[in-house]
Amino acid sequence: MSDHIQHLIDLSTNVEAAGSAAGALRQWLLATEVVGDSPDRQGHYVPGPRWATAVSAPDENAPFGTVEIHVGRQRYDAGEAWQPLECASCGHSPSIDSVEDIEAVLEQLFEFGEAWGETGEPTVACEACGKARPLGDWRGASTAVGNLAVSFVNWPGPLTDEFVDTVRARLGVRMLVIDERL
Repeated sequence: MSDHIQHLIDLSTNVEAAGSAAGALRQWLLATEVVGDSPDRQGHYVPGPRWATAVSAPDENAPFGTVEIHVGRQRYDAGEAWQPLECASCGHSPSIDSVEDIEAVLEQLFEFGEAWGETGEPTVACEACGKARPLGDWRGASTAVGNLAVSFVNWPGPLTDEFVDTVRARLGVRMLVIDERL
């Protein structure tokens, strides 16, 4: 069985503000009972009594995972669930017709992740329409660096768009969701 992690990565909060933003997010998750009030020894939370309000198609029989709140500059990626980037303006995405195409896309994603970790979020221009956007604004972005993230590890169902939008609004930030498969 492989692990599935849904990362909600804050792309805006600086490292100095990440701790207080994480505390506010933790309090909201506890108040809404999406997570239980007793973290495990690693500080991870289990789903609370109202966990199903955060997911679409909740699986009552799924093994319950954890919620982890990360503070500090960290890189996240999709692992085996990577996707090619898709331009948010025109929808262009590189064609993947061969192993060489896959390797080229993976190399580009790796380079974007490395650049983000070293110098900050890269701006990427679409080869079709020429529109340049920060990497986190591209559909299918499979890598990101952030100072605050909440990860739903082996959660019993996919998070709803409404839940993600609520977290984004509560934090008041740009946010990227990355589904990671290990």
